[in-house]
Order: sequence, then C-alpha cells, then structure tokens
Amino acid sequence: HFTREELAASAAEADRWRWGARKTFMHAWEGYKKQAWGKDEFRPVSGSVGRTWANCGLQILDALSTIWIMELNEPFDEATKWVEESLRFDYTGLVSFFEITIRALGGLVSAHSLSGREVYLRRAKELADKMLPAFDDSMSGFPWTQVNLKTGKGQKGWFSGTVLSEAGTVQLEFRYISQHTGDPKYAQAADKAMRSIVAASGGKGLVPWGLSGKPSPHTINQHITFGAMGDSYIS
Repeated sequence: HFTREELAASAAEADRWRWGARKTFMHAWEGYKKQAWGKDEFRPVSGSVGRTWANCGLQILDALSTIWIMELNEPFDEATKWVEESLRFDYTGLVSFFEITIRALGGLVSAHSLSGREVYLRRAKELADKMLPAFDDSMSGFPWTQVNLKTGKGQKGWFSGTVLSEAGTVQLEFRYISQHTGDPKYAQAADKAMRSIVAASGGKGLVPWGLSGKPSPHTINQHITFGAMGDSYIS
C-alpha cells in the first residue's frame, strides 16, 4: 500500500512532467508558426521548412488531437482557422496513401471526434472523396500505394504488391466518416480491403506483410512481423 504522502508526491511529479511536456510542445509550435506555418514539415534545428509530403499542412493536422488533449485552446483555434480557410488538397504530385490516411485524414477525424467542430468532418470528407479512387477493384479492393489527390489516379510504390499495413490500417478513418455522414461508401471501400486481407490469409489472424489482389487475394511472402510493414495492422 502507498501512503497518502507517497501518492501526493507521485501526483506532483506527474504534474511536473505534464506541464513540462506542454511547455515543450508550445516551444515547438511557436517555432513552426514563425518559420513554416502551413508547411508539411519543419526542421527544428535549422528552423527551416522540411520536405513536402502533400502540401496540406501535415504538421498542423498531425498535431490536432495532441493540442486538444493538452487543453491548448488558442493553438487549437489557430489550427481550426487554418483548416477552415487555408487547407487545400490539390497537390499534383504523388503522395503516400498510407501516410495521408493516418496523418491527414486521421488528424481531421480525431479533431472532429474530440471537439465536435463541423469543419473537421467536412474537410475529412473532402479528402476522403479524393482518396476513394485509390481503392482499386482490379486489385481486390486493395488501395494503391501512392495517389494523386488532384486526379485520383493511383500508382504502385517500391513494392510490387500491396503492403499489409497500407491496406489494413485505413479502416478506422474511413468507417468514421461513413458513421458520421451516413454515407456508407467510405466504410465499404475500406472494409473490402480488409475482407481481402482475411481472404488472403485463409482466415488466419496473423498475416504476412506482402499481399497481392490479382487475380484474387493472396500472400506473396511468408514474413509475419510486428515491426515495419505489419505493425499498424496488428495494432
């Protein structure tokens, strides 16, 4: 058993860590605002703009749920204003379907779930509509590795088939949009990909990370991993 004094000391220590994390976040946020506002990536040491992923302010979208949980009201309002007025999904280059799902789409739906602000669901639906064409029926519903948000055209990446994490980590976001808009097409697309994963595995829970949807769902390697290529599917 812990004494009352020990519990109070533990709570005080946790509170110091909490406020320290909050202060650290705000230091990074203010630097990003000053040097790279609206850009996808920020180099903290040099204070310069980093890589372009989809030219959609990924740094902001990625941070939305953290900002809300930390109860940083002013930064959340700043981010909301940017999402309403400046967010665009018209990048003409190829973007990672997986990264855009978990970071941009995931950031928007999590912000909607936490705050209830309509703008986040509206912008998430807008992005999902641009991503839907990447789910390819000719590949048993597996998504293309890369997608052009402007045209909806997909393309393979470095791997000849479909990576397990890329097909099996998108269901939460697309189902959420269907549940909150009443339009089933988003969940249907993501769930078809999941059903194809189950079919490829023969109904087993553990699935090798290399998949193919042609001519029907099947695995193309035997490497089961909890690390890269399979981690987010497992989780």
